[in-house]
Amino acid sequence: METKPVLIVVTNIANRDAVNAIRKSLCLGQDGRCRLLGRVLVIDVSHGSVVMREKLGEYGVETCIGRITTRGRLYRALPRGVLVAPWDPACEGVGLAVARLMPRIRWLS
Repeated sequence: METKPVLIVVTNIANRDAVNAIRKSLCLGQDGRCRLLGRVLVIDVSHGSVVMREKLGEYGVETCIGRITTRGRLYRALPRGVLVAPWDPACEGVGLAVARLMPRIRWLS
């Protein structure tokens, strides 16, 4: 912590197994308690809109599911101190996502 590391994890938190893998990667300690390796921002990538656009694109339908709202329980299962930012690449380009996430990254450091 003295070097103030900021970890940015880009992943898809689709189920409890993903949460457990993140916990295992980010936590120190053997007693079941989680001591984070550093300050952590998890960018949860939703691929649903990308898949829908691919499937419905031939019909001329442009879909954008939007931000993930049903994963609150999974987010709460992550260790305390982990910030989660959902991102749907079909609805929001990389530039907009970076602009939206920069205040969170600055807050972490």
